[in-house]
Amino acid sequence: VVALPDDVCGVAGGDGDTCDDACGVANGDNSTCADSCGVPNGDGASCLTTDSGFYTCERNDEDVLNDKQAIFLRGSSMSGKWRLSFNGRETVWLSPYATDEDVLIALTDLDTIGTVLVTCN
Repeated sequence: VVALPDDVCGVAGGDGDTCDDACGVANGDNSTCADSCGVPNGDGASCLTTDSGFYTCERNDEDVLNDKQAIFLRGSSMSGKWRLSFNGRETVWLSPYATDEDVLIALTDLDTIGTVLVTCN
């Protein structure tokens, strides 16, 4: 009896194409994982625990937790810059007069956040 060596997936005589990634996807790259908050590759720290007037938390039909957050910038003569952080990542610096499109692009560029909808008043 000849024993075949294990491939990188631990399959005797295998060719390495049967590996599952951390998300359970065959030959995946771990990019499909979402944490309990629905954040791609998140660590679960972004889930909101208490609803308030500034944010709410709801589960959608796929049981993904959706965070809704309100941000207020107030002042009569606004200058300087600001940025947002989510799940350990920060946006680029934004103007106090950033449009909804500016904020949307900045948030979408974060790899710790899923789908983004931004409304500015």
